[in-house]
This record gives sequence, C-alpha cells and structure tokens, in this order.
Amino acid sequence: MPKFIAIHKWKKGDYATVARKVIEALPHLPEGITLTYAYVAGSQDGGWCIYEAKTEKGGEQIESFLKKNVPEMDTITKPILQFAPPGPDLYMLTHSLIAK
Repeated sequence: MPKFIAIHKWKKGDYATVARKVIEALPHLPEGITLTYAYVAGSQDGGWCIYEAKTEKGGEQIESFLKKNVPEMDTITKPILQFAPPGPDLYMLTHSLIAK
C-alpha cells in the first residue's frame, strides 16, 4: 500500500478549531485511505500525519478531503517509503538497486 506524509500548517490561533474539525472529519476519510500516525508540533502551528492508501492517487485524495473539511489548515502530501522497522518498501527498494 502506498504511504504518504501529510504536512499540515495553520495559524497558531486556529489550533482549537483545526483540532476539532480534524477529529470530526477523520471518521469520514475517503474509502481506501487510513490514518496511521499523527503528530502535532509543540508550537501548535503545524503537524505531520502518515497515511496509507490503496492507490497512488491517495495523496491527492487526502489533500482534497482536508481542504474541504478543514479549510483553516494547509496540507501538502508526499509519497514516502518505510525503512524502519524494515518492511516491504525497504525490500523492494533494495531489490531494485541490486537488479540494476
């Protein structure tokens, strides 16, 4: 399953509103999207989440969903590979490097 990091930013004063709207939206994530980890910066003006998706379009789906449901928060997503703990992503990358 493709993994994505979502990098979130919001105005510091919007933290309570953003937190409430995110909690309300999470049960309604698009089909095939799963939130794995969520982190909030100690300064409460941003955060990072790790999502798994069934397709490579997952990043676009996450951004669109959050823009609609939490307009006070800016989100960009990037595809990521998991290295630790070792998992399928690391083994596929190692194989592709050796096979060249």
